[in-house]
Amino acid sequence: MNGNNPPGPKGQFVLGSLPQFRRDMPGFFRHCAKEYGDLSSFRLAHERCCLINDPGLLETVFVQFKDRLRKPRRLGELKLALGEGLLTNEGKSWRERRRLMQPAFHRDRIRRYSETIVSRTGATIDRWQSGVELDVHDEMMRLSLEIVAECLFGFQVMPSAHVIGNALTRFMQQFEAMNERLVPLPMSAPTWGNLRARFAVNGARREITRLIARQRQEGAEVRNLLADLLAFQEATGLNDAQLVDEVVTLLTAGHETTAITLSWTLMLLSRHREVRNKLIAEITDRLGGAWPEFDDMEQLPYVRQVLTESMRLYPPVWWMGREALEDLELGGFMIPKGAQLLMSQLLLHRDPRFYDDPDTFRPERWTTQFSRQLPKFAYFPFGGGPRYCIGRNFAWMEITLMLTVICQQFRLDTVPDHPIEPQPSITLRPRFGIKMTPRRGNEPPRHGGRPLRPASPRGVVPGTPTRRFGQRNENNARGR
Repeated sequence: MNGNNPPGPKGQFVLGSLPQFRRDMPGFFRHCAKEYGDLSSFRLAHERCCLINDPGLLETVFVQFKDRLRKPRRLGELKLALGEGLLTNEGKSWRERRRLMQPAFHRDRIRRYSETIVSRTGATIDRWQSGVELDVHDEMMRLSLEIVAECLFGFQVMPSAHVIGNALTRFMQQFEAMNERLVPLPMSAPTWGNLRARFAVNGARREITRLIARQRQEGAEVRNLLADLLAFQEATGLNDAQLVDEVVTLLTAGHETTAITLSWTLMLLSRHREVRNKLIAEITDRLGGAWPEFDDMEQLPYVRQVLTESMRLYPPVWWMGREALEDLELGGFMIPKGAQLLMSQLLLHRDPRFYDDPDTFRPERWTTQFSRQLPKFAYFPFGGGPRYCIGRNFAWMEITLMLTVICQQFRLDTVPDHPIEPQPSITLRPRFGIKMTPRRGNEPPRHGGRPLRPASPRGVVPGTPTRRFGQRNENNARGR
């Protein structure tokens, strides 16, 4: 074993590589991987960091070292908003909560939310006007928040959901802004922006507490994700503040990544019309004009290929980190205690060792054979190891059904000359949004096959179609 640190840029005397890192993180990562190999080391002021760019080494980190690492120290500041939710929690407490919460996201449990996803998506695009420009990222952020809020609480909390969502978004934007400084300040620092963000998130947590109390009053009458969490609370003895932590975490993590994935996917489909035409042909052939249901997802393999390739090129979470709790030996080098281990989906997903023509959008590459021969952690949009995203199955259902409904009704084309640029922070959102112009397809879906239902059996949100789900017409069951 080489007792030295892995090779890497020397950097400046005091700041190390911090200026280059802050100026262009993806570019800096690419430079380190190209010049110093799959395991490189650099200093960000007083912190020693290691960049890992090899699937085998990632498997060691995610699986073998799972108990010798923790989330990055800086991420702990998110506890001001998320508390001790699954995203920020560690150790025995995290393992116990994860084990007990996992059944709520089992495939058989989440299928009941598929109608909500389809209904909400249909209600949103019903408001779009053909030929009228819109910001797709804003639309997807609003829609994904409405979906996760209805799955958690029910349709009647939409005004509260937007207040909560706006507060959490403000906090995350402030967190990212503080971390983009050359010398980051903690979120606990009494700056005006920090104080406003913390005030907003405290208000959001109070509103969530009120919604939890109302759910208790309604009891078994309502079956939603919050009801599952209340049952989980009884099994674990969590207090209400800890339950709020989990709800805030689900709201925060459950809507932005979905919105980002769909935004980039719609942009890519606009730039690759042949892919879009093939996608629409599959949807039309398999569904015959009927709205999608949960079981239809297996009949739409090309939709999945498109989404898989989109998340390869634009992973919504584009880098991850861990902190060494002790000295580690990795790749023949010594990693000192306290070092920050960094892994980038964006870097590995575009590595020519694993992907031919890696910068090209080519969904057809995702054959069964290709997926099987691909190294396990050469593709990891949902993370890896025991801490992989607990909502992965829900996310796949959501993005598949949402994209299918949108493409049944509209073709969206990017607005010429509008700048489209990734903003690499915690997530990979579009810096200036994605302006697009929708136009209805030549043959929009028939509402007589399997029409949309209200957002909830207890009432209808304005703008939501009032038709109920019907049985699939046998003539619309083509492709089965």
